[in-house]
Amino acid sequence: RQQLHQRQQLHQRQQLHQRQQLHQRQQLHQRQQLHQRQQLHQRQQLH
Repeated sequence: RQQLHQRQQLHQRQQLHQRQQLHQRQQLHQRQQLHQRQQLHQRQQLH
Protein backbone atom coordinates (compact mmCIF):
# COMPACT_ATOMS: atom_id res chain seq x y z
CA ARG A 1 0.00 0.00 0.00
CA GLN A 2 2.71 2.49 0.91
CA GLN A 3 4.62 1.76 -2.28
CA LEU A 4 1.51 2.19 -4.39
CA HIS A 5 0.73 5.48 -2.67
CA GLN A 6 4.25 6.82 -3.23
CA ARG A 7 4.04 5.95 -6.91
CA GLN A 8 0.76 7.81 -7.28
CA GLN A 9 2.21 10.88 -5.58
CA LEU A 10 5.27 10.74 -7.81
CA HIS A 11 3.11 10.41 -10.89
CA GLN A 12 0.93 13.36 -9.90
CA ARG A 13 4.00 15.51 -9.33
CA GLN A 14 5.38 14.63 -12.74
CA GLN A 15 2.08 15.45 -14.43
CA LEU A 16 1.87 18.74 -12.55
CA HIS A 17 5.44 19.59 -13.50
CA GLN A 18 4.81 18.81 -17.17
CA ARG A 19 1.72 20.99 -17.17
CA GLN A 20 3.64 23.89 -15.63
CA GLN A 21 6.42 23.54 -18.20
CA LEU A 22 3.89 23.38 -21.02
CA HIS A 23 2.10 26.43 -19.68
CA GLN A 24 5.34 28.40 -19.36
CA ARG A 25 6.29 27.53 -22.93
CA GLN A 26 2.93 28.68 -24.23
CA GLN A 27 3.18 31.96 -22.32
CA LEU A 28 6.73 32.47 -23.57
CA HIS A 29 5.64 31.76 -27.13
CA GLN A 30 2.73 34.21 -26.90
CA ARG A 31 5.04 36.91 -25.55
CA GLN A 32 7.49 36.36 -28.39
CA GLN A 33 4.72 36.57 -30.98
CA LEU A 34 3.35 39.71 -29.35
CA HIS A 35 6.80 41.25 -29.27
CA GLN A 36 7.41 40.46 -32.94
CA ARG A 37 4.09 42.03 -33.88
CA GLN A 38 4.95 45.20 -31.95
CA GLN A 39 8.33 45.43 -33.65
CA LEU A 40 6.75 44.87 -37.04
CA HIS A 41 4.18 47.56 -36.34
CA GLN A 42 6.86 50.04 -35.26
CA ARG A 43 8.83 49.39 -38.43
CA GLN A 44 5.78 50.06 -40.58
CA GLN A 45 5.15 53.35 -38.79
CA LEU A 46 8.80 54.30 -39.18
CA HIS A 47 8.72 53.47 -42.86
